[in-house]
Amino acid sequence: HLTAMMDRAFKDEEGPEIFFEAYRNGDESVHALARARRKDVRHFATTLTSLVRAAKPDIILSAALMPEGAYEDIAFSDVHYGQNYQDAAGLYDYALPMAYSQAYEKDGAWVADVARGTMARGMQTIVGVHAYEGGTGVTLQQDIAALENVPVAGVCLFREGAHVMAFQEDGKVELFNPLDDAITRIEAIGGEQSAEIEVSIPHNGEAAVALPFAPQTLRAFAGDKEVCIYLHRRNEA
Repeated sequence: HLTAMMDRAFKDEEGPEIFFEAYRNGDESVHALARARRKDVRHFATTLTSLVRAAKPDIILSAALMPEGAYEDIAFSDVHYGQNYQDAAGLYDYALPMAYSQAYEKDGAWVADVARGTMARGMQTIVGVHAYEGGTGVTLQQDIAALENVPVAGVCLFREGAHVMAFQEDGKVELFNPLDDAITRIEAIGGEQSAEIEVSIPHNGEAAVALPFAPQTLRAFAGDKEVCIYLHRRNEA
């Protein structure tokens, strides 16, 4: 049965969706496949977490999880990954759903939905947000803002070294550029105000830039390419 479905998946336009739809319809063969995959993932993770906790009982363990496990429809995550959030809830102290909005062509509302779905499975949740190529200062800020009223334990910027860091305080912003490309321009945005500032910040370079107003958002550019930047306001609680 599964072999025949595999043949169809490669020949038909539906592709792998055949398996996910069969799972939704209660196909026992596909459910057996999903259970086997879940069992393998659970066994592997249980072995690792048990060994670590035996060596260091007070350790805090977290796991980065594919976001589809937080959906109401878990056909994709169960069949494709074997990664079930209810299984994960018994294994880790914190879950980090990888809610990388731009990779999924989603927005902040989706990030918040993933966070709520993770929490609904009984897990302490730190949300992984899109802070690498493909994201911008605007999209990153929107993703984080969408979590403002969602009681998550925190936010994790993925990934380190893939976004410019900006620390705003007392009319200036301190910039650190870990990217390979030099940052040549930043744009400060605050309500109806905006200002473009020419800079030259090489790889691993730092610069302090005076701002004409306190921005709500920053954008950063390496030549014509917009890159991701995270803005932290040091004078805010």
